[in-house]
Formats: sequence, structure tokens, C-alpha cells
Amino acid sequence: MVNTHAIAILINTAAYMPLTVFLYSGFIRSTIPKELEEAARIDGAGMLKIFFTIVFPLLKPITATICIISCVFIWNDYQFAIFFLQDQKVQTLTVAMAGFFGQNANNLHLVAAAALMAMLPMFVLFLALQKYFIA
Repeated sequence: MVNTHAIAILINTAAYMPLTVFLYSGFIRSTIPKELEEAARIDGAGMLKIFFTIVFPLLKPITATICIISCVFIWNDYQFAIFFLQDQKVQTLTVAMAGFFGQNANNLHLVAAAALMAMLPMFVLFLALQKYFIA
């Protein structure tokens, strides 16, 4: 599975799953009262309806936080990418940027352009989710 996108997805999912579970469980325990679920159950709602209509909308702040944190760390990941994505067709931007530096040449203009291109998606993601992240 080396040099495939599947290995990158599996490794990053496994790496960030504990943080995600920890943050979700803490948020649910401290923020969402059980009375909401009990009231919905008394009204005749099933487990799926309770989750999707009551609990899931209340999880927007923690979902945005997890999305921002995980996406930034995965986007900037160098360690897993250098080990498992060695082919140029599947390299991440951080690994490709490291290739701009060599023993005899430093292409600083290419690195600056690549750094700007690498920053833009995470900047847009943060701007889109900022109101939930602050909440």
C-alpha cells in the first residue's frame, strides 16, 4: 500500500481518532444535557432521530474545532508522508517543498510560492469555520 492515497488516509485516521474521540466525549459530557434526550424519547423519537435532530446540531462547535485541528496537522504532516508517499505522483506539498532544497541549490522563489499555495486552503478553512471554533 506504499505510494497510495489509501495508506495516507488510513494512517491519518488512526493517528487522529483518539484525539477526536477524547474531544467529542468530553464535549458531550459537559455540554449536552441528558434531559434533552429524555424529553425527545418521551415524545416518541427514536435513537437516530434524537441524534440527528437534537444532538448533532449541538456538536457544531466541537466538529469545527476537530476539523480545523486535524486538517491543519494532516496538511502540514511531513513524517508519515516522507515514509509512505515516496512517489512524486502522490507526494504531499510539504514533501515536495522539501525537494526544492538541495545540496547545491536553494530555490527560495519556488519555496515561497509553494508556501503561499500551501497556506491558502487552511486559511480559507479557518475563515469558514471561525465562528464555530470560537464558540
